[in-house]
This record gives sequence, C-alpha cells and structure tokens, in this order.
Amino acid sequence: MATYLQNHHHHMKKKLEQEVTTLKESNEDLKFQLQKLQMVVDNLKGLPSIIEQLKDTVDKSKTEVTKNASLQKTPRASTPKNTSSQVVPFVSSKSTSKICTTLFDQTSSPSSSPSISEECGHDSATIEIHPAIQILPSQKKLLDAMADPKTYIYSIMEMLWSRSVLATHSMTGKVSNAHKDKDAKPCLDQVKVVALCGKLNLAFFQ
Repeated sequence: MATYLQNHHHHMKKKLEQEVTTLKESNEDLKFQLQKLQMVVDNLKGLPSIIEQLKDTVDKSKTEVTKNASLQKTPRASTPKNTSSQVVPFVSSKSTSKICTTLFDQTSSPSSSPSISEECGHDSATIEIHPAIQILPSQKKLLDAMADPKTYIYSIMEMLWSRSVLATHSMTGKVSNAHKDKDAKPCLDQVKVVALCGKLNLAFFQ
C-alpha cells in the first residue's frame, strides 16, 4: 500500500510539474504577443495627427485650384502665360491608382528589409510620404505591410511568434520541397495558422 501511495504521489508530482512548465511557456508566449501589439498600438497613436495633416493639405490644394479657376475666368493682359505652373496639379484617380501600384511594386520583401519588430520603438527621424505629411519609419513599415500578401503575412507572423520559433518551426510541419534531404520542422500552432490564412484571404482575395 505504501509503495502504491509513493508511486501515485510521484506520478502526480511529475504531472503537476509538466503542467507548470506548460503554463510558464504559454505565459511567456502571451507576454511576447502583448509586447508586439503594444508596439503597434504606440505607432497607431500617431495616425490622427497624420490625418489632420492630410486634411490640411487637401484644403490648401482645393483653395489653390479654386483660385486658379477664378483667374482663368478673369484673364488679365499682364498675366504671364506660365501662371498655371504655380497651381497644384490635379491627379486623376487612374493616375493615383497607377502611382500606388508602382509604389507597391517597389516595396522591399521581408527577407531583404528590417522587420516591423526591429523598427518599432527605434525611430530617430520621420519619412515624408506626401508634402506636409511625415510619419515614423515604423508607421511606414505598417503601411508597407499591406503592399502584397507575402509581406503582409510575414509581418503578422513576426507579431505572433519570436524569431527563434520561426527559425525552428514551419507552417505545415512537412518536409520542404526545396530541402527534401532535411528533416521536417515542427509545425506552428495550427489554430493560429488557420486564422492567419483566413485573415490573409479577407485582406487580399475578397
């Protein structure tokens, strides 16, 4: 009877130790995700001021266009022929779409550019994305993350898992077609992977 109790006690102790270890790992994972989300929130706090700058720029552009229209209705002999060059140029929606597409095509890939986690919290200067509109490099990185599906999904993965986890795990847990001679890496949390694929589908394919 004493031996049974000892074995039972040992088994329960070992089981509790495993549960404690699992809870500690889960807690560290949650802390990591919270830290990443806090970085994103800090960057998003600056967006209202950027929107105000954009509104101010639009208002100034409208004023210039209205002023130019008035001058064209009341021409003056002394008005130089190149007066129109001083007016803010009007950009059509097609041109804007083309410009945006070009900018997206020039976006660096995740493998060749710093990650969001690297840039968040280490901004030393601002980037001008439009006259009178400056944003932080980390905020620019958030905008670039929406450029294409690959950049978008890599950016979110860096928020969900640490680099050490991403280096030792894979999305599927299967052997890579490019490295069939190497053993398959453990798969990432499949609940998160499925949710990530769903988010990617909503963002780009619907």
